[in-house]
Amino acid sequence: MKALIASVLLIISFSSHSAMLTGNELYEEYKEWKKETPVEWYSVGLYSGFVDGVVDSLNVSGQICLPTGVSSGQTFDMVGKHLEDNPGDRNRSAVFLVFFVMISSFPCEE
Repeated sequence: MKALIASVLLIISFSSHSAMLTGNELYEEYKEWKKETPVEWYSVGLYSGFVDGVVDSLNVSGQICLPTGVSSGQTFDMVGKHLEDNPGDRNRSAVFLVFFVMISSFPCEE
């Protein structure tokens, strides 16, 4: 539990940094990633790289426990679905939103 609290505080401190992506910005990148024939490959790479980076960091640090077989595409879909279904959250830090989706879906057993 202490590790979880420390992680949340760390994410909150990062979220105050002006260069951090917001959920609104991540959602724009997600919409391009979701297209059958994307035009903006930079957006596709930004979205997938960002989500993968946060998920990998959370998994390696033991904040989440990904079950065997969870693919990157699955986590991309999960984050995108949250962004689509919760427009009121999009003003938050993108790091926080990815963290929230992953910790809600893949908590480690205590």
